[in-house]
Amino acid sequence: MGDVWRGRHLALGHEAAIKVLKPESARNTEIVQRFAREARIAAQLRHRHIARVEDFGVTPEGVPWLVMELLHGESLEERIEREVKLDHATVITVARHVGAACDAAHAAGIVHRDLKPSNCFLVREEDGTLQVKVLDFGVAKASDGLKLTGHGAQLLGTPLYMSPEQTQSPSSIDGRSDLWSLGVMVYELLTGELPFLSESLPGLLVAIGMGPIKPPTAVNPALPK
Repeated sequence: MGDVWRGRHLALGHEAAIKVLKPESARNTEIVQRFAREARIAAQLRHRHIARVEDFGVTPEGVPWLVMELLHGESLEERIEREVKLDHATVITVARHVGAACDAAHAAGIVHRDLKPSNCFLVREEDGTLQVKVLDFGVAKASDGLKLTGHGAQLLGTPLYMSPEQTQSPSSIDGRSDLWSLGVMVYELLTGELPFLSESLPGLLVAIGMGPIKPPTAVNPALPK
């Protein structure tokens, strides 16, 4: 959909991340609308565990862009790919920080709808402490009257991390759906596996809605009960 550039403010000198839609994406009304939603929603949520959006606009050629804080670190997805399972202290930090971001969003009437490891960014502070930032509110559900167009019955989000209710009626979910997605991430971080897998999307949706959940200790016996 787009590119992210590392930029510098010409007057103030600080660095930032500049997200720009590709020209072909800028011609898609729904993508442009989601992009604008991401900027608008993230700008409302001034929270230490949500990536800050600083500006938004459109180039003379009609290509939308937004400016975000520049984060130094890696995505949770990259960490999982390298380590498979994470230590308990890191998992607890991820759960607390992403949970705090969810609290702030839900209090503002916003449901993220696409919580997953690639949308969580790990930042190491100067004092060595780990901070987690939630990214990408492009498919969020907001109580601001701003609607997405053209998606019909399309699934909005990433099926592996979706709650049962999100697979059935994505337009009517509330914050509890994000908590399910966070639970799936925590399960994956502790066990190295996802709780629901299937060779097909229909099979995956059935497993999420009806399938049994194997206890994490059955997957990783080293976990404390």
